[in-house]
Parts: sequence; structure tokens; C-alpha cells
Amino acid sequence: MGTILAQSMVMREEREGMDDQIAEIKKLHPWMNGDQAECFKLYIDGIGGLHHFFGKVLPCGKGVEVKDTTNWLATYDASLLTFLVVSAHDRAIRMEIMPNNNKMLKFHFHKRKHAERNDLIWQRHPTIEEAIAVVRTNSR
Repeated sequence: MGTILAQSMVMREEREGMDDQIAEIKKLHPWMNGDQAECFKLYIDGIGGLHHFFGKVLPCGKGVEVKDTTNWLATYDASLLTFLVVSAHDRAIRMEIMPNNNKMLKFHFHKRKHAERNDLIWQRHPTIEEAIAVVRTNSR
């Protein structure tokens, strides 16, 4: 019983910390709604905090567009790419990466939900386990 209570307290502290970070993001960018702030937080978590962000964040439909000078995406060494992909699946956030110019990358983030197959494709997002299964099934 003590272990369950301790785990519950840790989870509550993590949620409260996340709520504080979302509130800080919304204070800096008052145009953001909760989903947009959560999307931006995904990127901020990946780069190590707001104090490391020197780019721009803009509205992009119901999500956000992040433009940053990040040029160290990798699946292992710097691990930002791995963090973003895994965390996006955990948080049900669709992420798209594209070039912005010769010095910046552009990221689009849109909040979705983990849901049933009968939801529309633009509403749902697979878990990491579901995405891995699809890749492994379709690989040759």
C-alpha cells in the first residue's frame, strides 16, 4: 500500500510540474491554447528547456509551427530525434519535420488522441508499440 501511495504522489508531483511548465509557456505565448502549449512543450522538453529555445513558435492550424536552428537530429548520438519520435507517440502528438531554409528546420506539431480504429485518421495517433508493429510488418 505504501508503494502505491508513493507512486501516486510522484505522479501528482510530475503532473503539477507539467502544469507549471504549460502555464509558463502560455504566459510567454498568450495566443496558445492548452493543446498548442502541450505541443510546444514536447519540443522544449527535447531541447532541454525554454532557456535553450532561440527560435520562433507560431500558430499552425490547431497546432504549432516551431522554427529553430536545430541541426543535430540523430537516432542515437544526440538523440533529439529519438526523443521527439517516442515522446510524440506517448503524448499523441503528430510531428512533421521539414526544412525552413539553409540554417533552420521547421517542425509542425498537432495534438491528437490515442483512440480506436473507427476514429478519423486525422483525429488519432498510434502508440509507439502500434507504430513499431506497422513498420516491422511492412518492412521487407
